[in-house]
Amino acid sequence: KAYRVNLVDSFLAPVQQFVANLAGESENVFTLTGEFMNEREEMRSASLRRNRSLKLNIPMLKCWIALYMGNWELAETFNGELVGVDEAFRSTLAISAYHFQSAMIAVALLRKHGRDRRRKRKLKRSFR
Repeated sequence: KAYRVNLVDSFLAPVQQFVANLAGESENVFTLTGEFMNEREEMRSASLRRNRSLKLNIPMLKCWIALYMGNWELAETFNGELVGVDEAFRSTLAISAYHFQSAMIAVALLRKHGRDRRRKRKLKRSFR
């Protein structure tokens, strides 16, 4: 505890599980549960500790998995779970990653579905 190893582990475990999921070492690629962490327990723990960064890192990693797997609709859903990103990631590079992934999802969905009004309005709201 003197070296705050638990804090470091809470940030590394989701990334380790993310890599394990992409390597096919989990039952469900879109759920960060396996050898390194249990998504439900980590989210509950993050809520209790008011760890907003961890609460946002998990859906962001799930969004990346969905993008990699080409599941644009699911990526959009996970991206939508990132509430309060600007405030939580204000002074980090993660805010740039968030806006970049939002744009990637938007472009992919526009290419797939065409210029549908609902998606266009949603896209405009995302980039205010």
